[in-house]
Amino acid sequence: MLRGALLIWSCFLLTGCDEKELQKIRKVGDKALDKAGQLALDAWNKMQRPGIEPTATTESYSLVQKIQFRIQWDQQLTEVPIQISVEHNQVKLNGEVPSEELKKRALDLVQSTKGVEKVIDLLTIKKADLNSATADLKPAP
Repeated sequence: MLRGALLIWSCFLLTGCDEKELQKIRKVGDKALDKAGQLALDAWNKMQRPGIEPTATTESYSLVQKIQFRIQWDQQLTEVPIQISVEHNQVKLNGEVPSEELKKRALDLVQSTKGVEKVIDLLTIKKADLNSATADLKPAP
């Protein structure tokens, strides 16, 4: 920055600018600097304003959305179709899960979600298809 100012001053000296022209240039520079300072101050004030909140916080989501997010982000439950309904902070879970382990995992996730008072478990464990299981046991011809 200092180099730029020195370069400008040396150009004025070499071209023969008089004092009046230098004062005009200085005024323009001062106005530009004031405007830049005001813009920076406005930006700083906007960032410091206490009323501005992030666009989405966990408090801004409904209880159903919070639970859906938790289940979707769980690597083992992301593909499991679980229906969620909430009434007076009581969560009802419906659906078919592949195993007892995943059922317990889903119930634990929901129960540990902030705002959940009670979980009504209507989840069932998917029964293995007997036809496919017996077909696997038959010897190949």
